Amino acid sequence: ASMKENILFEGQSVVAKHAIVESMAPVQVDAGDTIIQEGEEGSDFYIVEKGCFTVFKKDEDGEESEVGTCQPGSGFGEIAVMYSSLRTATVRAVSPGKLWKMDRLVYQALKIAFSKHVEERKNIALQAVPLLQALPRETKSKLGEVMVLEEFDGGELIIRQREPGDKFYIIDQGSVNVVIDGQHVTTLSPGTYFGERALVHDDVRSADVVTEVLTTCFSISRDVFKQFFES
Repeated sequence: ASMKENILFEGQSVVAKHAIVESMAPVQVDAGDTIIQEGEEGSDFYIVEKGCFTVFKKDEDGEESEVGTCQPGSGFGEIAVMYSSLRTATVRAVSPGKLWKMDRLVYQALKIAFSKHVEERKNIALQAVPLLQALPRETKSKLGEVMVLEEFDGGELIIRQREPGDKFYIIDQGSVNVVIDGQHVTTLSPGTYFGERALVHDDVRSADVVTEVLTTCFSISRDVFKQFFES
């Protein structure tokens, strides 16, 4: 999996991901080097920049067999960073290469710091939506807890005109273009929102919404929103 798809980076903001990557240290390796060993304690996560790495697991008799490879852009060792657990596989370098290493304590400290930052931005985002102002403060706070931070590349289509919609979005960072029948209507910036009709109506989308640049949004699904109002 690519770094963006790795479980360590799920739900992290662009700023948090950048900070995590900046905290990583380079490691040069030679062919045959064992990077992590199955059964040993581990505290580091690695991303491959150069080289090829083979993944081995032991069977019931303790015999190793190859179960996969790691290529540039992929990572391994994330379980040790997320939990205090033993390595579940062995990874060896097939060729000389370069890795980037991240320590568990650094990752956890950054995650805690940026989680608080995200919660603050969620509160700001919720204040920007008139539709949500009638909600009691406690309900609004709980709604913020279930909002999902989503990241979109530049030029990515978030919603498509005339397709069914079941999500509402508040822009956190970046910008999007609203297009109706091929015509650009407006550009939305952080603090604005779109797709709100999907929260209260079982209707199709009235426009295309396409990102201009790398954009992050907080999203709320219709099912989650209805649960709050019904309760």
